[in-house]
Amino acid sequence: MTDFPTLEFLTKKYGSVCIPLDIVRRHYASHWGMPQFLRKIREGKITLRVVKGDWGGQTQRVVYLHDLAQWIDGADWKTIYPPGWNDTTNDNDRSSG
Repeated sequence: MTDFPTLEFLTKKYGSVCIPLDIVRRHYASHWGMPQFLRKIREGKITLRVVKGDWGGQTQRVVYLHDLAQWIDGADWKTIYPPGWNDTTNDNDRSSG
């Protein structure tokens, strides 16, 4: 066990040091469209560092997993998803299948 369980989980889940911003938005802020998500990042309402990187042979916006882990563990995340937001099970969720 490490001192960084969120980072360890993300590394196992994605198997890379960075992932495209679109994947971050779909998995962790799907209630916003990409323009709104980018605007909140630009305005500093979401403190997530986004860089341009090479992913799959093309340049696009990416997020390093250590930055994503900090965002998930930080105060921003608790504002977006207050405690208890996902306490109920969703039988229709097919994201893990």
